[in-house]
Amino acid sequence: PPLKMGPRRKPTELPMLLLDDQIVGNAPYKKGTALLFGGWWRSASDGPNLAARLLPPLRWPDTLMALTYIRKVDACSSVASCGLNERFALLEGGSGSVRYELEEQLDAAQLLALMEASPHWPTIEAAFITSGRCRRVSANGYRCTGLKEKGNSYMAPVFGKPQLHVMHEIRAQSRLLRMLLENEAKRGSMYSAVIWSRLDFFWLRPHP
Repeated sequence: PPLKMGPRRKPTELPMLLLDDQIVGNAPYKKGTALLFGGWWRSASDGPNLAARLLPPLRWPDTLMALTYIRKVDACSSVASCGLNERFALLEGGSGSVRYELEEQLDAAQLLALMEASPHWPTIEAAFITSGRCRRVSANGYRCTGLKEKGNSYMAPVFGKPQLHVMHEIRAQSRLLRMLLENEAKRGSMYSAVIWSRLDFFWLRPHP
């Protein structure tokens, strides 16, 4: 019997939200792979390595890239001005299609504002105040004295070490999920495989 798909949950992303007609829902799988990358566009360490070890086993995946730029560092703010097509030419050559989305990397205050707009914020804040002994110190975030691993928290830099970018990674994954659902809605079916990776990974062997 054919495989029945359960409803796919709509991801909550602020400030961008999916429209109801962008959700594939119970659409069946269709052969094809989606490869997802997120992060700062300069973080790609070795394009030839990704092109040689990651792309061939995936057999021409549709590559989605939710990237950021840093205003204080980068003298660019668009796909063209940042030269993304040239920088990722090897990835484009080994992909069925490539879709870029570029936004300015949010600072800690902006990340905190997004979280405060979430209905889950009171629960999250209370948990960190209680278990992490956190207190609000500025518009940028909290100072915590009870977090383990030197502040390596999934909510850093809002709760945790200010130099960490964990929430940036979570936001990138949220953007990629939205892009994935938009692609699936456009093609009318789900991908048979979805691969999430990082541009700064160095593959010692081909992807299995």
